[in-house]
Amino acid sequence: MKNKEFTRSYSLSTILILPFILIITLSSTLIAFISFEKNKQVTVQSVERELTSSLNTMEQKITILKSTVPKEEFDQNLAYALKMNENSFYNNGLHLLQFKVNQQGKIESFANYKSTLLKLSPEVIKQIQHKKQVSFIRMGSRSLFPIIAN
Repeated sequence: MKNKEFTRSYSLSTILILPFILIITLSSTLIAFISFEKNKQVTVQSVERELTSSLNTMEQKITILKSTVPKEEFDQNLAYALKMNENSFYNNGLHLLQFKVNQQGKIESFANYKSTLLKLSPEVIKQIQHKKQVSFIRMGSRSLFPIIAN
């Protein structure tokens, strides 16, 4: 009885077209979602590559600066290099946090360069100190943060 009422209230063309519209809408939504997820992964990988490249360059600059200039000049040149690094990421719409972990496990800014400091767990700080190099970490679903261990 209900089936006859349903067919009487809608025309035959509506009954035939409705499933096709539903299938097209669902498939388009699924394709859009898959495309979004894939592009998100590609973007994250691109940022990771850019960060890795930037960190390798920064590590080379620090090594060269430490071996060639006195401490005061080193601090000035390092602050300039950090600012240039921050600006290159900022121009790409990314906020870069750069700081160091001292031998006591305290997070601090570089001399002549101020940056936002994060609270990191003792386990992460130990991991950074163990590496003794320029590296980056992922904080959950947040951005990647370059870290330079002293």
